[in-house]
Amino acid sequence: MSVISEPSVTVEDLGKCYRIYPEPQARVKELFCFGKKKFHQEKWALRHVGFELWPGQALGVIGINGAGKSTLLKILTGTSRQTEGRYAISGSVSSLLELGAGFHPDFSGRDNIYMNALIQGVSRKQVDKQYEAIAAFSELGEYLDRPVRTYSSGMAMRLGFSASMLVDPDVLILDEVLAVGDARFQKKCMDKFIEFRTAEKTILFVSHSVYHVREICDRAIWIHDGEMVMDGDPVSVTDEYENKILEHIGSISAHEGIEGVLEAGLAAIRDVEIRRPDEKGQRLEFETGDEVEVRIRWTNPEVDRPVYPILAVLRNDGLLVFSARPDHPVRQNGEEGEAVFRIPRLQLLSGEYAISAYLSDRTGVHLMDQRLNALRFKVVHRGPAKGIFLTDGTWESREGAATGQSPAGKKK
Repeated sequence: MSVISEPSVTVEDLGKCYRIYPEPQARVKELFCFGKKKFHQEKWALRHVGFELWPGQALGVIGINGAGKSTLLKILTGTSRQTEGRYAISGSVSSLLELGAGFHPDFSGRDNIYMNALIQGVSRKQVDKQYEAIAAFSELGEYLDRPVRTYSSGMAMRLGFSASMLVDPDVLILDEVLAVGDARFQKKCMDKFIEFRTAEKTILFVSHSVYHVREICDRAIWIHDGEMVMDGDPVSVTDEYENKILEHIGSISAHEGIEGVLEAGLAAIRDVEIRRPDEKGQRLEFETGDEVEVRIRWTNPEVDRPVYPILAVLRNDGLLVFSARPDHPVRQNGEEGEAVFRIPRLQLLSGEYAISAYLSDRTGVHLMDQRLNALRFKVVHRGPAKGIFLTDGTWESREGAATGQSPAGKKK
C-alpha cells in the first residue's frame, strides 16, 4: 500500500482582484501618474481562499452565480493569474471548464480529440490505442466525424468529458459539466468520478447542483462574494447553503415569474392538466368558486433525487398571480412522478390565465425542468367584484351590524 506524503492540491490565501476603470482614457492617465494616483476601483472576485486536497478526495465547490467559483478554477488551471496567495498542484491535470473550450468549431469531433490530446502532451500513438474506448464512452457515433459547431450543448459536454479522460490525470477539475446532457450519460460520468476516487485521483468539482455534490464529493466548500463561508462534509455545507438561499429569496417581481438555474436533462415534465375533480379530462373554463385541481406528471431517471413540483398561475399579460410548491418532495413510482394541487374554491376573478409548471430542488432556485405557459384557461365571475383575486370577507356597518352582503355581492 502506497504512503501518501503530500497533498495533490494546495491553495493558500488565494485572491484575484480586477481593476475597474470608468473609461478607457483612465488607464492612460493612471499610467502617466506612475502610481501616485489611482483612476480605478478594485473588485475582488476571490479573496482569502485556502484548502488542501489529498489523493482520493473529491471537493465540491458551491455558491451562487458570481460568487467566485469559476475564477478559482481558472486560476488553478492556469488560464488566469492570481493577485495574491499561492497554489501548488502535484501530478498531471485535466480540466473541463467551459463547453467547447479548446475545440475548433469547424473541425470534427474526431479531429478535436486528437488535437486536444496533442496540446496536453499525449502522443498520437497513445490516442490511437484509446480512441475506440473514448468514442464508445461519448456515445456520439457518426457525429464524431461532423463539425463540432453542429453539436448541441449536451453533445459538446460528452465530447469534452470523454476527451479529458485521455490524459489519465492525477487531478480532474470540472466546472458545471453535469448541467447539460441526459441523465443516463450523467450517471456514466458519476460512475467515472467514483472510479477516479477509488484510484486515488483528486477531483475538484464546481456545481449548482447540491445533489451531485453530495453524490460525488466527500468534502465541500461554499464560496460567497469571493470568500469561503464554510468548509466541511458535503451534507452539512449544502444544507447550510440551501437554508441561506431559502432565507434570502426575496419577493418575486410580478412580471418575472419563477426564476432559477435550469439544469437540463435531469427530469422532464410530461404533461400539465387542469380540471374539476368530479370530471374526466381537461377543462379550460371555470367559474369563480369552482373546486379545481392541477395535475403535473413527470419522469425522473434519478429516482433517489428529491423533486419539488412548482405551480405558477399568471394573468394573460404575464402578471404572476400566485405560485405554490409542497413542503416536502413528492415520492415517485419508479421513474414516474405525479403531483396534484387542489384548490377547494377558485378565487380568481374574471379573466384569462396561464399555468407554468416547474420541477425544482428544495430551494426552488435550481430547476430540473420547466414548462412555461403549459396551458391557458378562462375564469368567469358572476358577481360585481373587480380585480384579480376574490378574498373571503364581509361588510359591517360602523355600529358593528352586518350588512348581509357576501364577498360576491349576494344576499346571505
